[in-house]
Amino acid sequence: PKRASMEERVKRAVPFEWGFGSTPRTKKLRDALYWKASVATNEIENAVLGLPRVTFRRGVRIDMDRARIVTAAFRETTGQPIVLQYARMVEKLCDEMPIFIKDGELIVGDPNGGAEKIRWYPETNVSWMPEAVTTGGFSEIVTDEERREIVEDICPYWQERSMVGLITSSLPEEMAPTIMSHGAFITNTWEAGLLAPSYDWEDLFREGLAARIASAEASLKELDEKVSEMDPTEYLEKRYNWQAMVRCGKAIIRYGERLSALAKQQAAVEKDEERKKELEEMAEGLQRVPANPPRTLQECLQFYWTVEVAAHYFARWGYGSGARFDQIWWPYYEADMKADRIAREDAVELIECLFMKIQEIGCPLQWPPQFAGTSGSNTLYTADICGTTPDGKDASNDLSCIIMETLANLRLTQPPIALRYHPDIAAEVMEMAINLGRTGLGHPSYFNEDLLEEWGLQRGYSPEDAKNVQACGCVANNVMGKAQTVTGLVNVGVMNSAMVLEDILYRNDQETRSGHIVLPAGKKATEMQSAQELMEAYLERVKHLAKIGQVSWNIAQQVLMDHKPDPANSLLNDETLERGIDLLRLNKEGDTWPSVIIFGALNVVDSLAAIQKLVFDEKKYTREELLTALRAN
Repeated sequence: PKRASMEERVKRAVPFEWGFGSTPRTKKLRDALYWKASVATNEIENAVLGLPRVTFRRGVRIDMDRARIVTAAFRETTGQPIVLQYARMVEKLCDEMPIFIKDGELIVGDPNGGAEKIRWYPETNVSWMPEAVTTGGFSEIVTDEERREIVEDICPYWQERSMVGLITSSLPEEMAPTIMSHGAFITNTWEAGLLAPSYDWEDLFREGLAARIASAEASLKELDEKVSEMDPTEYLEKRYNWQAMVRCGKAIIRYGERLSALAKQQAAVEKDEERKKELEEMAEGLQRVPANPPRTLQECLQFYWTVEVAAHYFARWGYGSGARFDQIWWPYYEADMKADRIAREDAVELIECLFMKIQEIGCPLQWPPQFAGTSGSNTLYTADICGTTPDGKDASNDLSCIIMETLANLRLTQPPIALRYHPDIAAEVMEMAINLGRTGLGHPSYFNEDLLEEWGLQRGYSPEDAKNVQACGCVANNVMGKAQTVTGLVNVGVMNSAMVLEDILYRNDQETRSGHIVLPAGKKATEMQSAQELMEAYLERVKHLAKIGQVSWNIAQQVLMDHKPDPANSLLNDETLERGIDLLRLNKEGDTWPSVIIFGALNVVDSLAAIQKLVFDEKKYTREELLTALRAN
């Protein structure tokens, strides 16, 4: 098909005479989008962390529905195996979360209870929520009644049951204050139990969820036949996991059926014949997917989004998976075009409708260090395009171009597109990518396909798996069909390098102790003879903090495996489905993490260079004068 030129489009601030979006429909939907990112004010919320107080845009509210449903699910299943409690949570979310279809939408479903709402995950952490909704950054987006419910009911229930409550109480008592202090080393970034899914979408589309449910049910039947030969621990683990997978899969299908029923209801009273037909077709498609394989591009996109809403966002909270949109959707687009079911502009409009859903879902409300950073903002929903085929040929296709056109048409920041570059990529595709960059949106980011493969090989994946490495999140990677990070972020924590250097300058002669992990007192900074000595002391302190992080990571991962299983996503992974294990256990078996996210390393490098030059080489200032000046800011 003829590809649209973006030359004129990128030169204009508004790409079409009617506004943003390739059609009046998508223009109208974009105009109605809720932009949920928090807005920083000049008032400081936390001076130590440098966090401003935040506010939110028009009409944005806390979504109480998810928190209420999750709390009710766990209250009614007290005493049951934890994986069955999480299965019940997924069931209630799929069956009871409010659903809606906006006028004109072609792809439907939302993990929030309303387009204007921001969900939160009390099962993760509630320690910060009472302050946040009373005197903190979320106080303006709740009603007085909701505030009372949060402070007096939901938070007390989860205070000790949440992941952070359980992990904190499991850490060595003498180490917990260091680990939870938010000092030079913020180590509790594992608290969210985040998911960066790595679904094999080709498998899911080919089978449909009904086939995977049938597989789990068959495994349960076979398991009972072998019970007399099995270790009871293994028997119960597999039994509960497969039971939970079956329940979650059926719940996801029911969620699609609820949306189908709503579309049918709207169609029955719709006066506009064209919209009535769209709703009827939507209802028919949602009755089929995701239980069955999709037949058309629209069913493919709806299958994709239904699974994302239910497994990725109801059941868990996570970032983008790196799915290769132009590859996994291509067979359905190609078939539709060959059968003359749609025109190219119809595909553009459909993908625009999906991308607006991705834009609007927003990050959930999160703990205080992220009040002004991520709450309500974009989800790091990175998707891959281009790259190579399994036999090494250029994989770029017309969907690669449509995806880039869509972002230029709508001027959205989500989903961020990672272009997999290789030397044989089509010149016209690169030209389109460069033109997209001219819009100033930051699309696409560029990843070297050879280095993605090398990353997989260095981490011990097979050559076949290394070919399936995907760029996900911001700059993380995963392997399609494999688990990468489901027990937390990919890092032990965040190290503030500037604070580590500050410790060397002021406190290096003092012993630093976190329980039995001790860093002996060293030489005073004012007695050191070079920046090299400062750097060596700095590195010793980094190793000390890393040891503390290692202990906290290992304990936290065990607590998460014991208390936060993920049966919904275990159903969607081939290996966990086959083995009857939870995805968190699979992740731990192949865990090549953790890493430490370093903030301020360049500041430390610059500081050491400046100290070497001005204090030790030129002797313009003494070491004492340097510290005096720093103390005085």
